[in-house]
Amino acid sequence: MFKIRLKGELGSTDRAAIIVKTVHNFEFTANEVFEAIDSDDAWRWLAPCCGVQYLTLSSSGERRGVGMTRYMGAVRQPLRWVWRQHEVFTAYEAGRRVKYEATQATWPLLRLWVEEYVVTPTSPRSCSLTWTVWWTPILMGWLPLRWTEPIMRWIFTVSIRPGLRRLVRKRSQHRAVISRTETKESHQ
Repeated sequence: MFKIRLKGELGSTDRAAIIVKTVHNFEFTANEVFEAIDSDDAWRWLAPCCGVQYLTLSSSGERRGVGMTRYMGAVRQPLRWVWRQHEVFTAYEAGRRVKYEATQATWPLLRLWVEEYVVTPTSPRSCSLTWTVWWTPILMGWLPLRWTEPIMRWIFTVSIRPGLRRLVRKRSQHRAVISRTETKESHQ
C-alpha cells in the first residue's frame, strides 16, 4: 500500500485542497444512524466486496474509540486490489461523532483524506447527519477545484443516503426479530 503524504498532526484538516460538507436528514433516531455508520456492515452497499474491516482496538483498548484502525473500500477478496485505504480514528464520541484519516491506500491517488460524521437528533425519531470530507487529490489536479466540489457533493449524497437508510432498516428488522424471539422464549 502507498503511504498518503502526511504533513502535520494526524487528523489535521488545514492542508485540504477540497472540503465537501453534506447534510442528510433521516427518519430514524440518532442512535440508529450512528450505530449503522459505526457497524461492521457500513459501506457494504457501495459495491460487491466493499465495506469496512476493523483491524485494531482503540488506544484505550475499547472496541471503538480514538486510535482504532480499519480498512475501508474493497476489503474482501477477490477485489481487494481495486481500492482499499487504511484509516486511523482521531475522534470518537459514541452515538454522536467519528473522525478518521486515511494513512495508506492501494493506489497513490491522495495527499490527504479526512472524514467526519456528526449525528444530531432533530426529534425523538429523526436526526441529521453532517458528513464532512477534507481531501487533496493527486491525479485530479487538472480539474478546476470549483468543479470538483459540486461533483463530489453529488457523489457523496448519492452514495450514502439510500444505502444508509437500507442498513438502518435492516438492523432495525434484525433487532425486532431478536426481541420477538427473546419474548417468545421467556414466555415458554
